[in-house]
Amino acid sequence: MGANGSTSKGPKVQNEPLEEPLEMKIKRILAVRPKTTYSDLEEEFQISRSTVKRVIKSLVDKGAVERKGGKRYGYWEVKDY
Repeated sequence: MGANGSTSKGPKVQNEPLEEPLEMKIKRILAVRPKTTYSDLEEEFQISRSTVKRVIKSLVDKGAVERKGGKRYGYWEVKDY
């Protein structure tokens, strides 16, 4: 094409910020609401229980969160938020 009808494209610009990873979202929720349950996270993010368990296990394995107390009356402690 001519000088004014150039079809070359400039650099792509990201107009919206990248979505925060699910691990970070869950970690943030646990920091603010330590007594959050798996069911709470399922509803909040519209994800399956297996996904919640997998993400929590990953966070625990990395040492980012720790469960204190029992399953029923315990809470989550976020280590490096």
